[in-house]
Amino acid sequence: MSAESPSKTKSLRDAISMASQSLSAAKPHSTPGTQGNESYASNNAPSSNSYESSPPQSDGTLPQKSDDDNLKKFMDLAKVMEAKIMGKQKSAEKSKDLEAELSKKQTEIDKLNGEVEKLTSERDDANTKVEELESTLKLYGDLIAKAYETMQRGNDMLDSY
Repeated sequence: MSAESPSKTKSLRDAISMASQSLSAAKPHSTPGTQGNESYASNNAPSSNSYESSPPQSDGTLPQKSDDDNLKKFMDLAKVMEAKIMGKQKSAEKSKDLEAELSKKQTEIDKLNGEVEKLTSERDDANTKVEELESTLKLYGDLIAKAYETMQRGNDMLDSY
């Protein structure tokens, strides 16, 4: 998702503001085609974008939209576009925040993985030492058993004399 830069947003806002001001300045006091019936044009202006919902005038032509209607629609469109741009900016900021948080979490994971590898290595070393001690213990056990047998034979020999 791409985001508009702040300078583009400011440029867009400036363009909208200038267009709004120029439309306001160019607005005539009476709308052409209303033939002095400005109350009809301002009070009964259609709310949709098409002229089809407007009743025809007495001469059979459709009423002209006033500059106020056009300006209002332009301003509404500008507000919608601005909201979309702001939404994209907020989304981009949130995305950047999430990426930074993800990077931070990944660093923590890497650190923990290093600790796990270290502890695994220490465990393997300890297991090796335990195996060596078990082997030595078995050897001592065998030696003690042989010594006992030898002592027993020595006692048996002494008893037999």
